[in-house]
Amino acid sequence: MELKLLIYDLEINYLPGKEMHIADLLSRNYINNEFDKEINIEGVVHSINNTINVSKIAEATKHDLVLVKILEYYNEGWPKDKNKISGDIQHYWSLRNDIVVEKGVLYVKNKIIMPYSLRRLALQQLHEGHNGVNKTVLRAKQLVYWPGLDNEIKQYVLSCKICDRFKNSNTKEPLQHHQVAKLPFEIISSDILTYGGKDYVVVFDHYSKWLEIIKINFKTAQEVIQQLKKIFSTHGYPQTIYSDNQPYSSDVFKQFCVMYNINLLTSSPRYPQSNGTAERAVQTAKQMLRKADFEKKEILDILLEYRCTTLPQIGASPCELVMSRLLRTKFPVNENTLKPKIQVNDENRMLNYQANYKEYYDKRTKSKDEFNANDDVVVNDGRVWLPCKVLSKLDNYPRSYVVKLQNGQIVRRTSYHLRHTKGQHYVENYEDNDDIILGVSSNEEVVSKGSNGEITKTKVGRVVKIPTKLDIYDLSN
Repeated sequence: MELKLLIYDLEINYLPGKEMHIADLLSRNYINNEFDKEINIEGVVHSINNTINVSKIAEATKHDLVLVKILEYYNEGWPKDKNKISGDIQHYWSLRNDIVVEKGVLYVKNKIIMPYSLRRLALQQLHEGHNGVNKTVLRAKQLVYWPGLDNEIKQYVLSCKICDRFKNSNTKEPLQHHQVAKLPFEIISSDILTYGGKDYVVVFDHYSKWLEIIKINFKTAQEVIQQLKKIFSTHGYPQTIYSDNQPYSSDVFKQFCVMYNINLLTSSPRYPQSNGTAERAVQTAKQMLRKADFEKKEILDILLEYRCTTLPQIGASPCELVMSRLLRTKFPVNENTLKPKIQVNDENRMLNYQANYKEYYDKRTKSKDEFNANDDVVVNDGRVWLPCKVLSKLDNYPRSYVVKLQNGQIVRRTSYHLRHTKGQHYVENYEDNDDIILGVSSNEEVVSKGSNGEITKTKVGRVVKIPTKLDIYDLSN
């Protein structure tokens, strides 16, 4: 203490403790820093061992055969002929004039030549901030050097489990259009719209762009079927229906489609873009409902005006394409205008329109390789990427796959939610099946069987699983 105070001009006087009131008070009012008795000693030792310092590099350099030979050449001189040098050292031939030694550590252009035994640890510390490949390479080139550094960093970063888990979503894939309809109500899209606390069935005809908005009391398959039958009684049954999953993916609706020979194609869960026509129709319908609600008008009047309005991409109105005539509205019109006149939706015109739209859309997209059965991939659950296994590809649904999550559940996902990985690997784990599983939305049907092979579901379709604590009782009676 006295040595440290020599630099100051101080007069030191001794006082007994009873006279040092402030100092004595402060010495007793200490900060209570409790020591954690359960500290993880193994973790502390591991963290200490995982640090790189100059002495550790110098020690590792002594045991590295390549660097020992370079030290020998540095002290005694390099051979004049490159061919007299072994293959592992030839890489350093062009750098021989830039190599220096300081405290047993080799440097080249102020960068440490890292011994082989410490390279993995060096990569770990360089990637501590979990930056991407390019940033990690730039950071490494400021500090260290060894042959093949860039490639090793790339492999290390791509295999990082943390980076793989929190990676950004996939880029969009090139657009895939639905087939062009050749007849009215040959292909339709349908979805459920909720607005103002009320539910509506939206039906959109791909050929004529005819739009139907019908209020329903319940979002059940029976209610939707009943309203669709009213539409089909006027326009006939379609050949194909594109829809969302619930309630269209229910067994009741599937049986209805089989009965009337209708091909039902549902969108991929969590990827509404796969049914973009229906989503766009829902957007249009919701705008109509908002405007009708604001102006206190009937939605049917707005629908009538829509059906009589010429569509620019077709050159005719929906009612002309469906009924071959314009419909009478509130606006006065000449009788000759209302006379039937055959209008045809030119298929070539629609194909050209789709091609132009696709060309514009695909400018910022990227094609992906297809996945195969048993591929270990990761799936995006909306927040992070989780390991899963590909079971099969759905032939009737473009870019759709059946995958198995680590908790044993089998779900359907589009390729947008999947990607190959080098960081995480699929390992089955059935311990948490009693809980709601991340990555499975409420409108997806996930089926699991009990010990007796029977499946019990709630009214909304969720599987009922008896708690394991009741296994001691006989619940079969």
